[in-house]
Amino acid sequence: MKGKRLTVGIIGGMGPAATALLFERIILATPARRDQDHLHIIVDNDPTVPDRTAAITGNGPSPLDALVKSARLLESAGAEVLAMPCMTAHYYINELTGHVKVRLIDAIDELCAEIQRNPAIRTVGVLATDGSRRAGVYDRLSQHCEVVFPDAEFQARFMDAVYGPAGVKTVGPRPETSVTMAELAGRLREQGADAVVAGCTEASVGFQAGSLAVPLLDPVAILASAVVREAWAPGDSPGEAMSRVCAAAHPG
Repeated sequence: MKGKRLTVGIIGGMGPAATALLFERIILATPARRDQDHLHIIVDNDPTVPDRTAAITGNGPSPLDALVKSARLLESAGAEVLAMPCMTAHYYINELTGHVKVRLIDAIDELCAEIQRNPAIRTVGVLATDGSRRAGVYDRLSQHCEVVFPDAEFQARFMDAVYGPAGVKTVGPRPETSVTMAELAGRLREQGADAVVAGCTEASVGFQAGSLAVPLLDPVAILASAVVREAWAPGDSPGEAMSRVCAAAHPG
């Protein structure tokens, strides 16, 4: 007798494209053969959550109250496990977890576990927002490998690719953004990175149209696999989940 699958809640809106990407990745990660095999997913796409980078750098209000509101809304709607595609918002994950009774999957923990499963990765390069870097969101990675970040010039280019007039948050993913992301990944490769972490969800979105000369660790794809693992029914086996996620993260 197969067990009951858990209802998934997505704390979204940070930004909307990243939220849609996680939803898509979960669908692709689910070894379903018909509509009825897929997970029940509830999405709260609230784009009014205050900017996380602005808050962490002292230039805006905290998003914690809005995150708690979203998590509780999803919980009250029936969500039994939560996921949050915004990596910068993981700065608040310990506080947020204390406000709900259901499990909130930690995408950074899942990323660390993925690195541990790949002993060939000795150094990772991280493309992350200024807020994530200042908050030390990715400090946990240093327990498993060496971590390198872009220098000031290339970090500024990354932030422009995310927040600028032609950035992912402003106009969505575009081919030129993907080219920029690939160049930034190449720079990290030159700094010794064996793999590059798309440490901002908009980087995951921006990478979709481009090809890389360095392996990509996509926290959105890794989080999607974790969601399927946690929400799938006891007695079932999502054995193809990670391979399908990886294939979806690297189309073509």
